[in-house]
This record gives sequence, C-alpha cells and structure tokens, in this order.
Amino acid sequence: MKFHKLTLWMGGLFLCASLAAAAAGWRYWNRLGRLEPIEARLSSWPRSTVVRDCKGTMLSVTMSEDGEFCLPVLLSEMGRWMPLVVVEVEDRRFWSHGGVDWLGVLRAAKDNLLAGKVRSGASTITSQVIRLCWPAERNLKNKLREFAQAAQLEKVISKEEILQTYLNMIPLGSNLRGVEAASLAWFRRSARDLTIAQAALLAVMVKGPTAYRPDLHPKAARQRRNWAISLLRERGKITDWQARSAMAEPLPEKISPLPADEWVFCQKVISLTEENDITSTLDRNAQKVLRAALLDALASQDDAVTAAGVLIENNTGAVRAYVPNARWGMKGAPAGWVDCASSLRSPGSALKPFAYAMAFEDGALTPASLMADTPLTLSGRAPRNFDRIYRGPVSAANALVDSLNVPAVRVLRAEGGERLLQKLRNLGFAALTQSAAHYGDSLVLGGCEVSPLQLARAVTALARRGRLIESRFIESEPLSERDVYSAESAWITTNILADPARMPTLLRSVDPSRGQIAFKTGTSYGLRDAWTAGWNDRWSLVVWLGDPRGEPHPELVGLGAAAPAVLKALRALPPGGFGAPPAGVSSRNVCALSGLPPTELCPRTVKEYFIPGVSPSGVCPMHRLEKGKVVVVWPQELSVYMESSREKRTELTIASPLADAAYLMHEEDAKLVFRAEGTGEFFWFVDGKYAGRGTADRPCLWPMTPGRHRLSVTDSLGRQKAISFSVYTLDDNPSRQLPDLAPLD
Repeated sequence: MKFHKLTLWMGGLFLCASLAAAAAGWRYWNRLGRLEPIEARLSSWPRSTVVRDCKGTMLSVTMSEDGEFCLPVLLSEMGRWMPLVVVEVEDRRFWSHGGVDWLGVLRAAKDNLLAGKVRSGASTITSQVIRLCWPAERNLKNKLREFAQAAQLEKVISKEEILQTYLNMIPLGSNLRGVEAASLAWFRRSARDLTIAQAALLAVMVKGPTAYRPDLHPKAARQRRNWAISLLRERGKITDWQARSAMAEPLPEKISPLPADEWVFCQKVISLTEENDITSTLDRNAQKVLRAALLDALASQDDAVTAAGVLIENNTGAVRAYVPNARWGMKGAPAGWVDCASSLRSPGSALKPFAYAMAFEDGALTPASLMADTPLTLSGRAPRNFDRIYRGPVSAANALVDSLNVPAVRVLRAEGGERLLQKLRNLGFAALTQSAAHYGDSLVLGGCEVSPLQLARAVTALARRGRLIESRFIESEPLSERDVYSAESAWITTNILADPARMPTLLRSVDPSRGQIAFKTGTSYGLRDAWTAGWNDRWSLVVWLGDPRGEPHPELVGLGAAAPAVLKALRALPPGGFGAPPAGVSSRNVCALSGLPPTELCPRTVKEYFIPGVSPSGVCPMHRLEKGKVVVVWPQELSVYMESSREKRTELTIASPLADAAYLMHEEDAKLVFRAEGTGEFFWFVDGKYAGRGTADRPCLWPMTPGRHRLSVTDSLGRQKAISFSVYTLDDNPSRQLPDLAPLD
C-alpha cells in the first residue's frame, strides 16, 4: 500500500515537473518567437526606384539606399517557373509545414551527427525570411530564435506573402537583390518571362550568389543548374524533353546594366514623389521626334550651343516629351548635365501674346486695331524695335506677328504693368517675384526670366481657349486646370499667330493636312537665347536654343534657329487644329486703316474677328470730307511721325544668285557667290541645310552641286527670303525643263 502511494506521489511529481518544464519551454519558445512588426520591417526594406514611360516600359532604375538594385514585384508577376523551382530546391514541404520543417530538422540532426559537423541547418523559406529581415550570428540559440519566429510569422502573413517576400529579398550576385532585378540584369527580361533553365540558375544562386555566378564560375554554375533541372524532372515537375531543352540553354556571359534612359528627366520625376514605382507621362515616340528635331536644329549651330524642348499634351497636361539638354551624353557637350528645360532664361518676345490676349479680352484692341509704331518715351525710357526702325501705322495683328516692341509696350502701358504681371504669375511664371516697377517696359520685351517648361505650360492657356492646365510628369497625378483668359481672346490670339505665311520657307511645302500650328518666336537681348512656342488644340511645344554659359551667338535668332525644330516636331506628331471660333466670336467688316466699323468715306475694308459687346464698336473717325475731298486724320501718336521724313527700312533681298536662273558648273571645285542686301549678318541655307554665313561686303561661297536647289537666307533680324535656282554641267542640256522640288518632310 505504501509502495503504491509512493508510486502515485512520484508520478504526480514527475507530471508536475514535466508540465512546468513544458510551460517554461513554451514561454521560452514564445519569447524567442516574438516578432518585431513584420509589416514595418518589410515596408522599410531599401528598394530601388523605377521610372516607367507612359506605357509602363522601364526608363530608369536607381540603386537603393544600400547600394543595391532591388525591385520587389508581386508573386503573380514572377511567372510560373521561378516560385516553383525555388520551392523545389530550397524547401520542398514549404506549402505544408508551419514555418519549421520538423522532418527536415530530424534529417539534418542525423546527417550532422553522422558527419561529425554541421552540414545542414534545416532552414525553411520562412526561417530564411526571418534571417534576411533580422540577420544575426549563426549559432544554436539564434537558430532556435529563427525557428520560433518563423512559426510566429506563419500566423501573421500567408504562405504566398512569405514566398513573395523571400523571392524579393534574396541576393543573386553582384549588387542584385530579388528575382526581378536579377532577371533584368542576367537575362534582360522580367521574372515573369524566365525559362526553366533561367529560373533554375537563379534558384541555385540563392545558396551561392558568388560561387554559382555564371560570369565568374561558369562550370560550377552549369553543373548546379543542371542538378536543379534534373531534380525537377525526377519529381515530375517537368518532362524529359523540357529538361533536355533547359540543359542545352547557354548561360549568360555577363551582367547587363539595368535601364538608365532619360536620366535627367527621371531624376526630375523621382523628386516629385515618394513612390518607388512611378509611371511617368513620357511618350518614347514623342521624345524621339523632339530630340531628332533639336539635333537637326543644332547641326548648324556652334558646338557651345545646346537645345531643350518641352511637349505638353493639352487634354491631359501630360509632359509627353522632355529633352533637358539635346547634347547630353555627347563628348565635350556644354554643361551636359544641366537641365536647360527647367532653367531660367530671358524669353525675348515670347511673352507678347499674353499681353495682346489681355487687350483683346478687355476690349482695348481687335486684330485690325490701328497701332502706332513710333518713337515713344515715358519717364525717360524709350523702347525701340529690334532693328531700330519704326514702321508707323500698323494693325495689332501685324504688330504681334512682326513682334514689334513699341506697340507691345503701348499694350503694356494701356493694360497696366501690375495687371500683366499678375496675369503672368497666374500663368505659372513663378520667377517673376519683383514688382511691376522693377521690370518696367521690359516685362513684355523679355527683361525677365522664364523656363521652357513654364512657357510650355503657359501656352496651354492659349491652345485650350483660355483654360490653362498644369503640367504633369506622373500619370497618376490629378488634373489641375483653371481659367486664365476668355475663350474668345485666346482663340483670336491663336488665330493671328497661325497664319501659314509666317512659316519659314523651308516648311511651307509641308503637307497642310498634317495639322494647323500657331507659333511665336523670341530672341533675347544680345542674341543669347532663341525661343519658339508652337501650339494647336492637341499639343503645346516650346523649344529653346542657347549657350548654357550665357554667351551670345549670332545664329541665335528665334525664327531661324528654334522655329524649324518646333514646326518639324509638330508636323511629325499626330495632327491638331483649332476648330471653329467660340460662340462669342463674330466677324465683321472694318476700315482697313483704323480697324473700326467703316463709314461711307472709308475707301477700303477688311474682314476681322471681334468679340461683340467687348471689342471697340465706334465707327472710324480717321476719314473725313474736307472741301469735297476725303482726307485722313491721324491720331496724335501718328500725326507727327506721318508728316516727318521717316527712316527707310532696308528690305532683305537676295542679290546673287538670281531667282530661277541656271548656272554652269564649269569645273569640279566651282563655287557660287551668295550675296544679300539687308541688315547685319546673313545665314544661308541650301535645300534646308546650313551652307554658311556672310555680310553685304563679305559674300558666302558655296561649292556648286548639279541640280535644282532652294536657297533661303535669314538676316540678323530674323527675316527670311528664299528663291530657287539651278546648277548644270557641260554634260547637261541647260535648256531642258528641270523638275519641281519635291515637298520636304
């Protein structure tokens, strides 16, 4: 009886001790398994930033804070083979265990005991995620901690999330982390497109990122890869034919650099958001078109001159093309890393349309309104035109088209400098921080600083009938737009600047079905900056050419240097137009001189667009009947000028060669003299290609080429003239009819 009681007492004591030991072990296991918040750890994992074009194709990949390329993707985006092969190679029972593979632990213990050393750690994919998140010294205590935390992790997130995390975090050679970065670098494709052999190679590199690198150890890499392929075949995951095909695939010989296109643009995009995977607004085709047009424009420029351009899609505000520096990446390029598209420069006359649009909106002017291009002073200031010649009476439309300074200053003074300044700020010219008094008359003449990006955004207000849209660099950004002008004033301003007769001769023969274009040029003081803004209802484009150091160059005239690039680019893009006038715009006949509704004394009338109820409506006061004769009574600002002897403007003409003449090329190196009469230096172009420059006293000599040619010249004022001529040799019949020039693309 006593023995029985003693047995019961000892059994109870053992049971209590066992329960206490189990409880202590359970508490220790749970204490080991305590996890820091796994979501916080995973979300803070250093990763690369990817910038994509508007269609999702990678433009550029940056390194993470750790100096690695890491591009996490969803498990569903890793394709069929990569997840399957890694599970088979690394953790066959991954989908069935609870974070710790106890069968694997027993097998590893047996193998290690028989070998007398550690040969296997029985790690699971889940425990490896723990080790990657919280690395620690490899010992028994830390191994137990990894197992305990792996068991806890399986309760926190799903198996799919664990595998996805693992495949995104594993190192795979060099500074590559994760299967997506490794796939791009080793195979130039996304993980979703990996073959069986490619997935097998990456799977075996998990155990030895350096030992099995195919560029460093190709023999070991091939053997280990083929072992993994055989394993898949033995387990029935692939067929014999698939295995043979996979083993026959060659290994990659080197790591390819990850995409780094449009680097300056991508850095700008990255600075605008904290996202790591960014779909930008850039369209590769539009970018290619704009860059080609800029490089073509630079072909005739000094090597120190570069170009920049910004193209905005008017419906969305998306920046579809952004060339910050057309010479970027070229050897010896001037300031090749400077983002000239966002740099501030003097705009010359490029801001004048915004002043005229205000005057049309306020009813101060119509396109036919008479303006005085005469000497003007106020407070000791006297603005003059670029060529220092006054033209006397001009219409508002011609004053804007010819970019006359004096009429523009009259508009500024009539509208008020402060009002125009506020309007320009509302258009997005953020650098205009001084008072109107600080800028004075120069505000409308280019005595301020704007960037090509700012000007392109402002032009959308004219292109979109008064409603400006903010430029967007990221597709997910919301649209932001606001009214800046009335639809009527914006359309009238655009209509004035859309006259096809203003196009450089080189482009007048381009198929007009390629759309309508309005454009305005600008040339800064001292020939330092050449601008052209071009737009229609679909696109707004601004091109700038200049020396990043601010040095002057005689070729930097807006019409000759920048306008061809704008027109060529817009002709190559999907066409746009302007549509019918807004409902608030009507047409009427006005006196050709005063621009007001005519009386019976007005000898000639013209048709113009106007805004009923806003535009001036009084009848013409300039034609009167005196002693039976119709006389012209000039306004005060024109009367003195019209009665005085005015300066005679030297017209631009081509003196040599003669229009439509034929010239004999009598010897191989014969040259033809190009001579012009006009102002300043002349820049010659033959069939659209730069041929040289000269002055009235120093002609340009051109090596003759047989055939029919189109010759154009631009002078220092930006004016252009063009003729056609022919060159024949002694073997030709000079009397035969030469074919007409084909339209230029």
